[in-house]
Amino acid sequence: MRIDTPAPVPLLVDLHLQHVPAWRQLGTAGWARSGLQGVFWAHGTPDPEALALVSPSGPLRGAQWCTGDLWARCTTLPEAGDVRGQESLVAHWLNTPQRRRSIHLPQALASLLAAHGAWLPAVDDLVARIQALPVEGLGLLEIGGFQRWSADSALTDHRVPPALWEALATLHASGHAPAVRLAWERDIPPLSVLLDEARCAREALA
Repeated sequence: MRIDTPAPVPLLVDLHLQHVPAWRQLGTAGWARSGLQGVFWAHGTPDPEALALVSPSGPLRGAQWCTGDLWARCTTLPEAGDVRGQESLVAHWLNTPQRRRSIHLPQALASLLAAHGAWLPAVDDLVARIQALPVEGLGLLEIGGFQRWSADSALTDHRVPPALWEALATLHASGHAPAVRLAWERDIPPLSVLLDEARCAREALA
């Protein structure tokens, strides 16, 4: 029996103005070492400084450029056995073809964690719900570290929990991770932290 190896997954990182000087310092060599394929601008009209990074002469030249206005985020997923709910979600996707679909893993997991009260069943439920959806309907999985997972977690360093990386690895293996966005939208850390999260993402997608 032949076992197919999952295809490489495009890995995007949010581009923040406060990181522009650090990206310039890293240069093209630093971008190449990051293993990232593109940047995601989620802040409305692109800033000239950000656009300069991905220009033909910029340090991130060649990077894929994505903007948030093209994506519709999904944070609530029907249960794996809820056929009617799955059909309703897919029908909504088909009725709005002008926007591509993204699933925000931290918010989806947070709601399931509140429902299950424990990590393992919440992560298993999250994976099952995504795997029950048609692969062709998925566009982007968003993963980020800004969710505060426990009362004693650090306020300034909300890293992606290991369980979420494991979920991403499982979804990648089943073909349900067509592209991944490192979406760190608040409590934004130094670029070095985002690059380390990129390393974790590459390991999960290996």
